[in-house]
Amino acid sequence: MTSARSARILGGLRATSTGGLAPEVCAASIRATGVDGAGLSLAGNRGPVVVVAATAGLGRTLEDLQVHLGEGPCADAWLSGEPVSHPELARSAHRWPALGPAALEAGARAAFAFPVTVGSVRLGTLSLYRSHPEDLGPREVDEAIAHAGAAGSALLQLRPADDGAGADGEADAVRRAVRADRYVHQATGMVSEQLHCSLDDALARLRAHAYAGGRTVAELARDVVARRVRFSPEDP
Repeated sequence: MTSARSARILGGLRATSTGGLAPEVCAASIRATGVDGAGLSLAGNRGPVVVVAATAGLGRTLEDLQVHLGEGPCADAWLSGEPVSHPELARSAHRWPALGPAALEAGARAAFAFPVTVGSVRLGTLSLYRSHPEDLGPREVDEAIAHAGAAGSALLQLRPADDGAGADGEADAVRRAVRADRYVHQATGMVSEQLHCSLDDALARLRAHAYAGGRTVAELARDVVARRVRFSPEDP
């Protein structure tokens, strides 16, 4: 039933879309569930790597925060392969100590993430956000899962650059995700050696350094790999 619904969603969007399908899926998921923001992110080895599309406001802000911080419903849903629901973000500090306060400051009060998969392959997540604390009902959950399925199909059907700016933008996002994941993976190993710490601790330091500097983790990782940035055990 869900796959058939996903196909109908994608077919309807393709018939009316004037740009890329990924932004259309995000907008359609808002209409179907009544939330206030949505975002579609691709994931790498340890969580979200790059935002493919997001609605303005809550959607874009929360997706960017999770890419920067490396924690939140996107990472949890992708790693577990199961939907993640947090209808009261005010109580999320124990679960996401960095994201929780930042999400509240941005105006989010509830967050939900659904894995975007094709077969057994996890590509990323479709996430939904509310500006007030409220859970999704059964119908909204079904709609979110169906839209996540449509998002997976849309990502698989990306066209080359000459098929239009919208599709090209989505394809660029996929290419950026692959490159970013490679750089982050390599930089994590280098920081681990520089700080004599575990890979998990090295990745956490990368993310904290990037967030403090207002940069993406991928941008900082490229500088680490190029040896323009080096971490020291004496650094705070």
